[in-house]
Amino acid sequence: MENNYNPIISVRRDFDLENIFYNLATNEAVIKDPDLKKIYSYLRTEVVPGSLLSLGAGPTHLHYVIPVIDLITCVTALDLSKKNIEVIKEFFRYIGSLKKSEEFKSDIIKNTDIQILQCLADFYCKIKKRGSGKGLLLKLLEKSQYHDKADLIIGDMHDFSLMGERKFNNILLGFSLYVNSEDQLLKFFQHAKGHLNPGGKILLIDFDKFSNDDINGEFLEDDDVIRKCPDSLDFSLEMLLNVLGQVGFKEKNISTKTIPVLTDGLEKERGYEYFFATIKN
Repeated sequence: MENNYNPIISVRRDFDLENIFYNLATNEAVIKDPDLKKIYSYLRTEVVPGSLLSLGAGPTHLHYVIPVIDLITCVTALDLSKKNIEVIKEFFRYIGSLKKSEEFKSDIIKNTDIQILQCLADFYCKIKKRGSGKGLLLKLLEKSQYHDKADLIIGDMHDFSLMGERKFNNILLGFSLYVNSEDQLLKFFQHAKGHLNPGGKILLIDFDKFSNDDINGEFLEDDDVIRKCPDSLDFSLEMLLNVLGQVGFKEKNISTKTIPVLTDGLEKERGYEYFFATIKN
């Protein structure tokens, strides 16, 4: 029996009008949530100019890529869930309608979902003091093409054969690294290292503590994901560092930072701490 996973609910949980909105007095885009600001700041600081592969991209793929799209030459998204990919495609379809100045209608995303995506784009144009939110979204669409179609891959992030011989300057894992064992974690990073360009980075953002209860509860995942990872490993930073050393990443090329729970952050009611890990090839 399938669960009731609906990816657009995940989008609205993490990106909502309470934290992302337009100031009615000035019509300026506002991002209120400090957790989201820290994540965006981390990505802008650590991303290597060049290509980016987002693994387990999720339905919020575009929301996380927006702040770095000016630094990226091309973007690839891989996700095991067909439902997640369908939501990304729908946001792409909306951006395509902007390019053609066509009316956009959808049974999947609503006007508020579009407003938030546009607000994020406008916010970063305001920060950079150049360009327009519409222009940034069109650039995102343009850089997300591969062989004249959206570079979206449905598949298991552990199956790097899906990438062929392609290598990337950045591999992003945003709250998406599910493994069943330490051995699987080791094999994942061995394969990931083989698909990084020299000087490339793996950018990992994850919860410090996470369990199967979370996957089946508030952070409900698609059945396809749960079937692939029935016994999700709650790996620690210590385990992660040990595995990275075994793979051959040098300690000097690994940096980590734990972000405590903030009283006014998106995670305030969940009690989760999360961490950033940058692993340079």
